[in-house]
Amino acid sequence: MCYSFLNYTYHRTLGINKINAMTKHGKIIINLLVGVCISCCTLAQSPIDTEKAYKIFQETKALCLKDNGMLWGRTLIVPLIFVDPHTGFIVANQDDTMGLLTPQGNVYTGTLPSCCTQRKGVIKYGGKTWAIIPWPLSADYQERQH
Repeated sequence: MCYSFLNYTYHRTLGINKINAMTKHGKIIINLLVGVCISCCTLAQSPIDTEKAYKIFQETKALCLKDNGMLWGRTLIVPLIFVDPHTGFIVANQDDTMGLLTPQGNVYTGTLPSCCTQRKGVIKYGGKTWAIIPWPLSADYQERQH
């Protein structure tokens, strides 16, 4: 309906040649905008590699299961968050209870509110108490274990 009205208006006011020129330029502009949007979406990557984070979550869980609470008298399998200190982007090993995190593969992602400036230690977020660790971690497996 809208297209028919616009088409009639263009025919009446601009003439057929101007309609074809505007349609051609309009298509070019739309294609450029779509291309830019697609490029931006594919270039935008999260500041934390979620696959690496998941692998480290699994390493941590395996170490805690191996220790079986012997070191501290209880298991250290706790909710963990990796945080990018610059952006506040977070990757968690489990879901929160308030629905603030979004599932992404085997992990959960989100962004800390700007009022939350803590980037290391323990934090209450989304109804849970988390161990929060700044990203990136050491690439050395042995160093990460200590």
